[in-house]
Amino acid sequence: MDRCMISVFGGLAPVSMPADWLKEFDMRRSFACVNGEARIRFPNGKAFGVRVYHRGPEVSRSVRVLRAEEVAETSWGPFAAPWETYRTAQVFGHGPVTALDSVMS
Repeated sequence: MDRCMISVFGGLAPVSMPADWLKEFDMRRSFACVNGEARIRFPNGKAFGVRVYHRGPEVSRSVRVLRAEEVAETSWGPFAAPWETYRTAQVFGHGPVTALDSVMS
């Protein structure tokens, strides 16, 4: 299965997804940042929130499935910070990659 990747928060939280999730993906209406949580949604109805936490030198992150109400209430927009291309994460280094299709609701 082909996979695609995207990163967020300076390479600290790269995520991957099956390539078929990107069929008819709308780069103009699929990204958001709400109260420090980076959000992404896909044409298949799946949507996720990504957070990064800094505790001194320790960095952790969480990835979760968004509830239908959260998806409906989010103002979705174009690709913009804190999202970044995975290429950026490769150049500057990155944390472990989370497979979005393995994240449970």
